[in-house]
Amino acid sequence: MRHRQGFALIALCGLAALAAVPAWAATSPFDGTYSGTSSPEWAVQGCGNQQKSITIEVAGGEAWTHHHHLTGRVDGSGHLSMADDSGRSELTATIQGNSLTGTETVMASPKKLRGFYTGDETQCTRTLSAQRQ
Repeated sequence: MRHRQGFALIALCGLAALAAVPAWAATSPFDGTYSGTSSPEWAVQGCGNQQKSITIEVAGGEAWTHHHHLTGRVDGSGHLSMADDSGRSELTATIQGNSLTGTETVMASPKKLRGFYTGDETQCTRTLSAQRQ
């Protein structure tokens, strides 16, 4: 009888541990860390003209990056859609095999010019290219 109780306790602990696994822990064929570059599509004042490193994490269909604090999802066909909380930065990409390619659009704040703000926000577009590590 004592062995049955011990087995039941172990079984219950195992079930509790499974229930505690978060939903994002499920896997997808796109899971991994994608590292590469983000390059400006064209020179626009206020957008910068330098190539930058980018890392995008994907797990269980969820995606995130620490640059611009973007989060989003990857669908079953490998289409990635991400945005920041403010809606000022959006990223769309496609994952095929180990390659991620896409575009990031960021709204840049107006720049001060001789004490005055000039014009509306500038839309900055960057091309992304990354490989699964």
